[in-house]
Amino acid sequence: MSNKIKIEPESWFEKEFIFYYPVGALPAILERLRGTPKRLEWMVTQLPDRILRQRIGEDWSIQEHIGHLYDLEELHEGRLDDFDAGLETLRAADMTNAKT
Repeated sequence: MSNKIKIEPESWFEKEFIFYYPVGALPAILERLRGTPKRLEWMVTQLPDRILRQRIGEDWSIQEHIGHLYDLEELHEGRLDDFDAGLETLRAADMTNAKT
C-alpha cells in the first residue's frame, strides 16, 4: 500500500478570485506584477531547452505557459484602457487561447 498523496491542481475555470485588498495595497500589487518577467527569467534561465519544451501528457510546457502569460499582456493592457475609459464591460478574453 502506497502512502503517496497525489495533489491535483485546481482547474483554472473553477478558480474563484477574491478582491478584498485595500486600495492602499495597489502600489505593492502593481510592483509585484511588474517584477514577474524578471522573476520568471531568473527561474528558467538555467534550464535546458528540452526541459522548457517538455510536456507531460496534454499539459503545456514551461515555455508555453510563459508564452501564454506574455500573450495575455495585450488583454490586460486593453482592460486597463477599458476601465480608464469608464466602459461598463471590459473586453473579453479569447478562451480558445488561439494566440498562444
